[in-house]
Amino acid sequence: MEGENQLNNNRFAFCLLKSKGDTTKEVQERLKQEGIQYTTRAINKIYSQYKERGTSISNRQNNGDILSQSYLFGGTIWFYMLYHQFMEIEESQTYQNQAKRLEYSERLKIIGFYECCQSQQETADHFQVHQSTISRLLQKFQITGDVKDYRRSGRYNKLGAKEESKIEEMIDENKYITAQEVADTLKVDRVTALSKMHEIGMKFSIPQKIPQLNASHLQKRYDHCRQLKDQPMDNIIFTDESYFQLYRNTLGNWHFEQSSNYVCIPQSKVCLMVYGCISLKGKSEIYIYEKGFKVDSVAYCNVLDEILIPFATKQFSEKQKGKQVFTQWYLLQDNAPSHRSKVTQAFLKANQIQKLSHPPNSPDLNPIELVWALIKREVEKQQPKNQESLRQSILSSWESISQDHIISFIDHFKYRVQFFNLVDMQQLFNPTIFKYTSGQFQRFF
Repeated sequence: MEGENQLNNNRFAFCLLKSKGDTTKEVQERLKQEGIQYTTRAINKIYSQYKERGTSISNRQNNGDILSQSYLFGGTIWFYMLYHQFMEIEESQTYQNQAKRLEYSERLKIIGFYECCQSQQETADHFQVHQSTISRLLQKFQITGDVKDYRRSGRYNKLGAKEESKIEEMIDENKYITAQEVADTLKVDRVTALSKMHEIGMKFSIPQKIPQLNASHLQKRYDHCRQLKDQPMDNIIFTDESYFQLYRNTLGNWHFEQSSNYVCIPQSKVCLMVYGCISLKGKSEIYIYEKGFKVDSVAYCNVLDEILIPFATKQFSEKQKGKQVFTQWYLLQDNAPSHRSKVTQAFLKANQIQKLSHPPNSPDLNPIELVWALIKREVEKQQPKNQESLRQSILSSWESISQDHIISFIDHFKYRVQFFNLVDMQQLFNPTIFKYTSGQFQRFF
């Protein structure tokens, strides 16, 4: 503590010396007398740094001991201590400058800023770098027309442009090729081949599963969204079934790199099927089928009679002048066999239920799928151990879904429908982009 106080006192004495009227040039001359060469920029730097630390010179000018102590030691000793303080700051600044490497984008910004202000010092102050850095960048830009780094010392890369083309050809021929096979073909180490593959933008990953869409599917998706373009969303009931499996393992978790991360999963085939409805006005009760129960047309109609019709009656009817008045509503469901059967169609017609068409292989055009995904995540977090606990987890997770979540999911569905107002259907069948459209953008189309 005593040494730290001494260092602060001497540094403060230097600030007092400068604040008493000595200019930076005068302080620099006194340093030269002691054999210490230092720039005015460095002297101003230590003075500004000390002021930024919150120490007010004016509040401590009455401390005569510090000022007299600095002159009492005499020039040589005092400036020798001051020199070490300068060297300490210079080493720290040098280390910081070495650690801070300007990215290519920052260098381009520096060139653009200099073209506007035409001042190297102003550019250096703006980007907080030394003026010599700006000077070297400008010189490099004038000579080469670019600000990229020159090639550094060391051996050349073993794999050049020719090998890069060879790697791309091998991957085009066999996208399942391993890094070891590439390395054996190029006669290099596996790590070298893998680094070059990453350098040229290659990435190995498991393909994401998405529904397969052909031209007919795209046309039906387009027509479906055009049909719903002007359809109000507040009178649509979205329904669907979903499976919930015991010991589902899809969630990631944080852990230390040194520790193992695994979970023991029994060979369990417990799976429950559920049915539910949502709308902008709320959600229905959830129906859970018994394990192993086969959902045919008759069973599905019973679920509609038990869940859908009471929910629709509650949400879309009101009493006016003593009479029950029903508001027209529409049912949106997928094309499962039990949904399209003659028995189900007769049931819908008998109960005067208007059904909206749904395109094939398009689960993304039903917002209840987002609800199922959220519930499955919550159920997996609860880690049920048996069929009964799985049932209770499903029920509690369904009840925890707020109406705000449902509204946001339906709004997202509305956005996807409105997206088709900006799309020309002829573009989807352009042979040059059909493959790209059906692959990357099929989540919209």
